[in-house]
Amino acid sequence: LEWGRLESIPESAEDFKLTKHGSMFTRTFRASFHAPPADIEEWLQRSPGTREAIVTNPLPGLRRFEIKPGGGAGFAEVKVDDITNLVFIHVYWS
Repeated sequence: LEWGRLESIPESAEDFKLTKHGSMFTRTFRASFHAPPADIEEWLQRSPGTREAIVTNPLPGLRRFEIKPGGGAGFAEVKVDDITNLVFIHVYWS
């Protein structure tokens, strides 16, 4: 959350998954969750990273938030699938 400058995941989130990869030189975290659309929107607005992000629509129903990372991370993004209400978080440091 610090690397993506994100607020805490909504309490209504379901199916939360988190994976980490890397070595002593790199670290990658990927997380995902489902939540009601209104809760996703509120979370996006409360999070400085997504609020200040560059937003693109690479596919219909998909929003990509290119975030200026925090905490020394080199990359941070959030993708929101507005059709399935699935949120993907991807951050890394190297």
